[in-house]
Amino acid sequence: MSGLLEAWYYDGRTARRHSVTLTLEAGELLAHGESGLLLRAPLAHVRISEPMGRAPRTLTLADGSYFEVEDSTRLRQWLRGAGVADAARAYWMQQWRVALAALCLMLTLGVAGYVWGLPAASQWLAGHLPDSVAHSASEATLSLMKEQGMLEPSTLTPARQQALRQQIESTLAPQIATLPGYSLQFHHSALGPNAFALPDGAVVVLDPLVELAENDEEIVAVVAHELGHVAHQHGMRQMIQSAVVGVAVGAMLSDLSSVASTLGAMLLESRYSREFEHEADDYAVHSLRAAGRNPLALASMLARLEKAAGEGEHGGVMSALSSHPETTERIARIQAATRQQP
Repeated sequence: MSGLLEAWYYDGRTARRHSVTLTLEAGELLAHGESGLLLRAPLAHVRISEPMGRAPRTLTLADGSYFEVEDSTRLRQWLRGAGVADAARAYWMQQWRVALAALCLMLTLGVAGYVWGLPAASQWLAGHLPDSVAHSASEATLSLMKEQGMLEPSTLTPARQQALRQQIESTLAPQIATLPGYSLQFHHSALGPNAFALPDGAVVVLDPLVELAENDEEIVAVVAHELGHVAHQHGMRQMIQSAVVGVAVGAMLSDLSSVASTLGAMLLESRYSREFEHEADDYAVHSLRAAGRNPLALASMLARLEKAAGEGEHGGVMSALSSHPETTERIARIQAATRQQP
C-alpha cells in the first residue's frame, strides 16, 4: 500500500468538491472521504494530466469524475514511491513510435513546404504584387550598392555605352517590348565581371564584364540571360522566398527587428537557384536564336567568367553568372539546346 495523498474530488457534474485521501493498492486507486471509502478504480484507467509548472494536476476517471492535486511535486513523489511511472511520461514512452512518426511527418511537411510550397506561393505572389513593390525593391537595392561603394559611374566612354545599347536593344527588341520596366545601366565596380537584373526590369552591366568579353555578342547574350530573370520574375520570387525564410528564422530566434532591417539586402545577397538559372538560360537561347544570333556566345561567356573567377583576377569576387557549382552543366545544356532544331 502506498502513502497518503491529499486531493479534491469532483464528480464531473457539479462544481462541488470533496476533500479525499488517495492511496494505491494492488494496482487500484482508492479514494477515502469523511465517511470511509468513497470509490476505487483501476489505475490503468486513470488519466493523469501532464505537469504545468506549479499548476494543480488532475487524475481523471473513466466516468468523467476527477481528483485535483494541488501539490504537483507531491503527486510525482507519491507515484514514484508507489513504483508507478508518471502517467504522462509512461504514455509517451509507450507511444514513442507515434511520437517519432509525428516528428518525421512534421519534418517531411516542412521540407515539402520549403521545396515545393514556398516556390509555388512566391511565384503566385510575385505575379499579383503591384509594380510599385518591384520598383521600390529595385531602387532600394541600387541605393544600397551605391552607398556601400559597390557601384560607381561607368568608365566606358559614352560612345561605347551607346554602341552596346544599340546592339542589345535592336537584337532583343521583341523581348524588351514585353518588359515595360526595362532599362539598361552601365556601372564600374570592384565586384568584377558581372551583370544582374532587378525586379522592376532594370539590367545592370558592370564595366569588367565588358572588358572580359571577347566580343559584343557575348555581352548581348548575357543581357538576354538577365532579361530571362526579369521575364520569369526571378528577382521578386527570390526576394519573397528569402523574406519568408528570414522571418520564420527570426521568429524562432525572437529577433524580428533584425530580420526587418536586412530585408532590403536580401535580393543582393541571394543567389538564384539552379531552376531559375536554367529558365534564364533557356530564355536567352530562344531569344538569341530568334534574332539570328549564336546562343553559344552565352556558353563561351560563362566559361570565360568561370576561368576568371577561378584565377582570382578580380579580387576573388565571383561573378553571379559564374558562382554556381553547376556552371559546367549549364554550358552543356546551352550547347545541347543550340544543336537542336528551332
